[in-house]
Amino acid sequence: MKAFYSCCFHLVNKVMKRKDDKIHKHNKFIDGIKISTVNYVGDKSKYHLMDFYQNDSLVKGIKQPLILQCHGGGYFYGTKDTYIYFNNWLASQNYVVATPSYTLLFKAGLQQMMQEIFQAFSIAISNIDKLNVDKNKIYLTGDSVGSNLALLFLAINQSNELQKIYGVKHLDVDIKKVFLNNPVCYAERIPMMPKKPHFDKKAHEWFMSKLCGIDYRVPNDIYDTNSIDKYIKYLNKLPSTFVTTSTGDGFNALSKEAYQLLKNKGFDVSINDLQDKTYGHVYNILVPIDDKRSVDINNKIVSFLNN
Repeated sequence: MKAFYSCCFHLVNKVMKRKDDKIHKHNKFIDGIKISTVNYVGDKSKYHLMDFYQNDSLVKGIKQPLILQCHGGGYFYGTKDTYIYFNNWLASQNYVVATPSYTLLFKAGLQQMMQEIFQAFSIAISNIDKLNVDKNKIYLTGDSVGSNLALLFLAINQSNELQKIYGVKHLDVDIKKVFLNNPVCYAERIPMMPKKPHFDKKAHEWFMSKLCGIDYRVPNDIYDTNSIDKYIKYLNKLPSTFVTTSTGDGFNALSKEAYQLLKNKGFDVSINDLQDKTYGHVYNILVPIDDKRSVDINNKIVSFLNN
């Protein structure tokens, strides 16, 4: 049965990659953007690469804001290259974007993913002078489950207890604003096989055992802090945050639930909930400039960051 679930996820991975590649064929790069790549671990793993996007046409000496990005993909899909056109567009708006890959599910669990994200962000922060970044304008973003990773990063960075659980050290970084695209912050509630309840339950059990550890059903620190409703108690501070979602997104309800949870805790959080059933999950990232709805959403993101 384990082999069956593994094959299913690998098949979904291929389908998602094929779909994204088809969409990307219609996208175009904006000229004048420099992309540099570093290995933030120092090994040969493709999952330990991080790209920096930067507007190379700006007059030298002008400091730019830095965006630290956590990519989504359900923990088992995606790399730093998944949103190359969105990052290219962000850089054209005069932001430096640091976007790392991290080892995906089935080769790594949530603890290792967070360790790699901390390591990547540490390298990005240590390069802010070289990148000519404005230290007072460092932002954080994530999309889909990348939003969960971004918020979990903030919670861990504020908690000595979580730092011990995840095996990381506090980073000296002052995040000024956060924007979350179609956040999915509840791993246990991601539909696997919704039309087959028995298999859906078994698939979730297998998925969570890979994400949090084979013993996740007994007291398990990773499982007990893997989703927003569990780690929010460690999130004492949250910068001003902007959430995007749409009625056409299958995860719309989960995005609004995460937004409401943050709002109820008293954080400064706003939401753009597009009332369009034809507008799907993270589409403003996949097609950032060739869809009027994407342009509107992305302009609202920039306006949020700039004000």
